[in-house]
Amino acid sequence: MRHWKLATFAPFVLLGGCDAFFAGQQQAVIADDETAGPAGVTQSAGSALPERAIARDAGSEERALEMTCTHPVRDVDTADTLVERYGDAAQVGTVLGREGEEWPGVILWPDDPSKTVHVFFDDERRDRIAFIRIRDDSQWRIAGLGIGSTMAEAQAAAGEPFEFRGFGWDYGGDIFGAGNAGFDQLERCHPMFSFAPEYADDGRGYEPPSQFLGEVIVSSDAEGLDPERIRIWESGLMHWEPEGQ
Repeated sequence: MRHWKLATFAPFVLLGGCDAFFAGQQQAVIADDETAGPAGVTQSAGSALPERAIARDAGSEERALEMTCTHPVRDVDTADTLVERYGDAAQVGTVLGREGEEWPGVILWPDDPSKTVHVFFDDERRDRIAFIRIRDDSQWRIAGLGIGSTMAEAQAAAGEPFEFRGFGWDYGGDIFGAGNAGFDQLERCHPMFSFAPEYADDGRGYEPPSQFLGEVIVSSDAEGLDPERIRIWESGLMHWEPEGQ
C-alpha cells in the first residue's frame, strides 16, 4: 500500500509554546514500506513534518464527509463503543504521534482511504479520547475544510486571519482551533489544522520566504506569504479542553 511518510498531531502543543527547533526541513516522499502495529493495525512509518503538501482539490462535494464533534466519533466514545458501533471497520491498536510517540488508538475504516480516521486515546484502557486525525486521501471536512484546502480558504472560513507555527520543523504549519480566530465555532471540540507549502507535479513547489521558517508565529495574512500556495495536509478534532483555555 502506498502512503505518505508523514507525522501525526502532537496534541499538547499550543500556539505560543516553545519546543526544540527541528533543524532542516524533511522531504515528504511516497513510500511502499509499512509498519504493522498491534492487532493488525498498519501505521505510516516515519515522524517528520512534510516539506510539501499535494496540490489537489479538497474532495468533491459529492464525496465530501462532514466531521463534527459527535460524528463519526463522540467525545464520550471508548474503544469498546466504537467497535460496537462500527464492527470490523474499527481496528484497535497503536497509532503513532510525532517523533514516534505511541498512543493507544482505534483506526476507523482502515481499508477505505477516503474515510480512514485515527482515534487517539490518552489512557491505556482507551476510555478517554484525546483527539482524532485525518490526512492523505481523506474526504472528511472539518468546518468546511478538507485535506488540500488552501490557507486562503481556511482564512475565509475563519472569517479573520489566524496564527500558525513557522514551517520546517516538527510542529511547523500547525494551528489549533481553541482561542484562535474563528475556528472555535464547534461547541464540544476544537478543530486542528496543519499546513505545508504546496508541491506541484512539475516539481516546482512553493518556497516560503525565510522569515516564515522555524520556531516563529506567523499570521495567515502576513506580507510576503502566498496563502493560495499553502495547503492543509492533516487535520482533526481535539476532544479535550486545553490547559489554560
